[in-house]
Amino acid sequence: MNFIYKKWLPSAINGLFLFFISITLIGAFRSDNLKISTLTNHFFLILLIAILAIVVLLFSKHAKKWIDKYLFGVKKIFLENIGLITGIYFIFGFCLQVFILTNISAPIGWDVSAIFNGVSALPENKEVISNYLSINPNNSFFFFLMYGISKVMNLFNHTWGSSWFVWQLWNIIFMDIGFVILFKAAKYLFNKKVAYLTFDDGPYPPYTDELLKILEQRQVKATFFMVAENAEKHPELVAKIAAQGHEIALHALKHRDFLKLSLAEQQKDIAAGKRILEKLSGQKITLMRPPHGFRDWAVIDTLQKNGLTAVNWSVIPRDWTNPGVSVIVDRIMEQMHPGAIILLHDGDSPKYVASREETIQAVSVIIDKLRAEGYNFVTVNELMQKGE
Repeated sequence: MNFIYKKWLPSAINGLFLFFISITLIGAFRSDNLKISTLTNHFFLILLIAILAIVVLLFSKHAKKWIDKYLFGVKKIFLENIGLITGIYFIFGFCLQVFILTNISAPIGWDVSAIFNGVSALPENKEVISNYLSINPNNSFFFFLMYGISKVMNLFNHTWGSSWFVWQLWNIIFMDIGFVILFKAAKYLFNKKVAYLTFDDGPYPPYTDELLKILEQRQVKATFFMVAENAEKHPELVAKIAAQGHEIALHALKHRDFLKLSLAEQQKDIAAGKRILEKLSGQKITLMRPPHGFRDWAVIDTLQKNGLTAVNWSVIPRDWTNPGVSVIVDRIMEQMHPGAIILLHDGDSPKYVASREETIQAVSVIIDKLRAEGYNFVTVNELMQKGE
């Protein structure tokens, strides 16, 4: 059910929205006020089918893979210049609206007609608008708004305030501003395309060094869950990670299964590991990911007594098995969702012998692909501060 909610429901809602928008658009084009209304119904039926086919194609998994494979560069350029492109699109859309407005004869009727006539009749005839507003007080704000705008327009030309074309032009302006406000509000409230990159078992040269270069080049912040024993061996890496603004968290003092440790052993390991990392990094350690993610209520209670919050993951590509760079990338992309905590490894504990080159190579591809889909990267602590 969670998969259906996260993957299929948003796509279904978007598809349904596009379907009704298409129907509305076709209905508008069929209006008698447009000269193209003489086109046959067969034309619009074919157009509707074509639109639906394009929508289905764009939402298909194969189409997304094809775009990533052959048009990834174009998609990346588009997203990197999304602000400029959006501005150009907005200006083009406004010009198109004005063009359509000059070629359509839209009749005045209902409430708009009453307000338009009322504003035009003022100040000579107050009775027209007084009678209307006494029956429809809910439109008072709209009346005073348009009355004020009409007065301002009359300062430039005495006919503009009572021009139906000017009123329609203002209607377009208000609609477009409303769309922008609605988009911004929806993006602020619902667009949580945030990803949390986390790395376990380090620091581990030369792989942690290579990883830091990639993160710095792409201006990405990550969270490093360190094994304190490894940190003691490489204090310069701990200092470098902290200096670049990344978050340092505890994995353990030693990479052992906490479910097999006594409460006293858990306490000793956590306290010592936290103390070492705080000394080496200069950061206050507030997060811990127990080795293997294994935990029970006793482990959680011990963490809380030491001022730590347990953090696991929601996306796991099993990169420690070295399955290949493309496999790591594909597994992450298949599991991705807004707010995902991605588990990767820059170290190898407790053996300290395995290569992490595949993970390092995959990271740059993962960052580029997720950014192309609109994701931003922040540390896990920022997630905790939001209380999500």
